[in-house]
Amino acid sequence: MADIREQLLAAFEVEYREHLDAIREALDRARAGESVNVRESFRRAHSLKGASRAVDLPEIEEAAHAMESLFAEIMESGAQVDAALAARVAPQLDAIERHAARVYKRGIQEKDAETPASSASPEFLRVDASRMQHLSGVMHDLSAGLDQIDSDAEQLTDLAERAEGVARMLERPSRAIDLARAAQEARAVTRGLQSAIRAHKEAATTSAIAAGRLRDEIERIALVPASMIFAGLETMLKDLAEESGKRIDIRIGGLDTQADRLLLQSLRDPVMHLLRNAIVHGMESPLDRHSTGKPERGEIGLLVAARSGRLELTVHDDGRGPNLQRIEEVAIRRRLLPHRAPGEQAPDHERLLAMVFEPGFSTAEALDRVAGRGMGLSVVAEAARRAGGGAFMRRRRPYGTEVVISTPLSASRQPVLLAYQGEQLYGLPTRVLERVIRASRADLEQLDGRQVLKLEENGNRVVVPVVSLARVVGVEDKGASSDDTANIALLRLGDQRLAVRVDTFEGVRAATVSALSHPDVHDIVQGAVQLERGEVGVVLNPEALMRRHAMGQQIATASSQRNPAPAKTAQRTILVVDDSVTTRTLERSILEANGFRVILAVDGLDALDRLRSAVGGVDLIVADVEMPRMDGLQLLSTLKSEQTLARIPVIMMTSRASPDDIRRGMELGKVCRSINFSALIVL
Repeated sequence: MADIREQLLAAFEVEYREHLDAIREALDRARAGESVNVRESFRRAHSLKGASRAVDLPEIEEAAHAMESLFAEIMESGAQVDAALAARVAPQLDAIERHAARVYKRGIQEKDAETPASSASPEFLRVDASRMQHLSGVMHDLSAGLDQIDSDAEQLTDLAERAEGVARMLERPSRAIDLARAAQEARAVTRGLQSAIRAHKEAATTSAIAAGRLRDEIERIALVPASMIFAGLETMLKDLAEESGKRIDIRIGGLDTQADRLLLQSLRDPVMHLLRNAIVHGMESPLDRHSTGKPERGEIGLLVAARSGRLELTVHDDGRGPNLQRIEEVAIRRRLLPHRAPGEQAPDHERLLAMVFEPGFSTAEALDRVAGRGMGLSVVAEAARRAGGGAFMRRRRPYGTEVVISTPLSASRQPVLLAYQGEQLYGLPTRVLERVIRASRADLEQLDGRQVLKLEENGNRVVVPVVSLARVVGVEDKGASSDDTANIALLRLGDQRLAVRVDTFEGVRAATVSALSHPDVHDIVQGAVQLERGEVGVVLNPEALMRRHAMGQQIATASSQRNPAPAKTAQRTILVVDDSVTTRTLERSILEANGFRVILAVDGLDALDRLRSAVGGVDLIVADVEMPRMDGLQLLSTLKSEQTLARIPVIMMTSRASPDDIRRGMELGKVCRSINFSALIVL
């Protein structure tokens, strides 16, 4: 029975969203003075009422019935839908949004508590019939091309048999050979082969085109408007602004943008966190705004846009803006930055703003329900990275903050710039590619011990840091080519630029990027592409590369480091893994007070993500045993199976004192001992 209800709820989620979007659109047109088909809105309200009754959601049924009655009243009177009616219907729409948000939020929490085998509930996607007809036509074209290829194979088989007959004829030394007949048969075989080759090429081309169209159509079917995923966003923000006592205008744009549904779903929570944070912490009170000369009403917003094959979600506010001084203070305290000498220039703002995405980084003075735990922006950056993109922050003019999440429209298929370093092929996603440059020796120079590229833009001299792709991936760097030129890929992310030097460029190709694990730099390696000729290229994550460079950290892998810093100056990093925020906070306070850098994770899966993306590596793991999704012993087992993570010592904090637990811990590590049955130490 539970499975049936899950299916009904999944289907209702699509249906109610469609009805609400259509009714809201009709009301918007009515407010603008356009004529609206009131019967269509009445039908949708009636359908929504029936659907909500089927899934036993009485609150939504009641609100839908109220809307239905309002539309029926207008139809009976012969009046038109106008702004006055829109104002009466809007509260019912908002009520449905609130109730639906509670229903589906509760469903997600329940799924997280289940085992992986039982949590996979069916999902539904409503597809326009015309798209299915188009898809059927493309399938027919592909099928015809494949049939032709089968026919070509039969013809080639026949020709092979005829060629074998000619060979046997020429191999008979005991009998006179009819050379004229043999030559005639050979010419016939040759003509047949030429004809078969032409037909095969045509069929292969037709099939390739049809396969490409089929792939594109399937990808389009998976696209949904952003409004389907960000349902109820404006209502939620209005409620939160009212609770916080702040006067805020909400600006939401681009919700008609089409993108992959799973991609949008993966970015929903990060966007919601950014918006909540902007209201609660970024926005001043009306009195404070008035005292600084700002309008008493603040503004926050979300803009969803598709540009050049990528999805951009921009969250902005006109509040306080990033406190660069506070960011620097926290970075120094956490030993991400050294203390500045008197008179020394402050770090540039790009470098400081890149640090706010570090795990555990927080400028909040105290903990509360939406910020201060040092998890917010690192979670945003991690969600963007998993989708094949990245996130960055910038100051908004004249005041405020913008955070941009940029990913490919499809997390798997995307355009990449292919380049060779040595004999290995690499790919750089073009979403942050500004241009490709063939730089001369005069364009490159050394500045503070690092190579930079000099550019002229609008009469101004611009200096861009240069990193070698060879150094990034840990292979021999041969420097500039023999003709004293360098091939440069110029990357740009917000105000930050980085020039990546490669051996040669292969060109830009739209390709499917498959997930790939790299032995040294997990966050820099995004995936891999396989080209038609079978060659495999490693796709790099440009946002991770630029973020590391902006923070002034080593980009190269461990194998490429020539002069490591003395061990006595290196700060040790500890990963704390616990699902209890109280325990995490206590352990972090103790460890940071003793000079350690601390990264936080809420369970085993989160810990693995942190370990694979940790800048500079982790020296020790302190983990709880009882945790959701992946417990501590499962985490330990996974660590020991990965070569690059198995070397990290682990302290398991647990109250489980049974011999079986201790024995299991011993089996998972080289050395394991228990201390007062409160900790298992695995070295």
